[in-house]
Amino acid sequence: MSRPAPRRARVRFGVLPLAGHISGRVISASPVSIHGDRYLDLLLQTAEQVATDQATRLRVAAHALAPGATLAPNQHVRVTFLMQQVTLVEVIAPEEQTP
Repeated sequence: MSRPAPRRARVRFGVLPLAGHISGRVISASPVSIHGDRYLDLLLQTAEQVATDQATRLRVAAHALAPGATLAPNQHVRVTFLMQQVTLVEVIAPEEQTP
């Protein structure tokens, strides 16, 4: 008897607000190199997205990671952005997650 394939979150490619931050759980963080510049493709699920099985994909420049931070699935992070560009990604405790 075969197992059903695991459900995948529906990915949202929405536009970020002009400035602010979002918090959520890392689904995946995949390194990408574009013409020698290093980035991470970050798949993030906010608390509101859990109920609808959605997630948000962000491309993050490597220099936006907090010093010493490495991202792994199920970590909770706060993503800060300005002019719709990610400026900082920091690992936080789950209870620090804000909508």
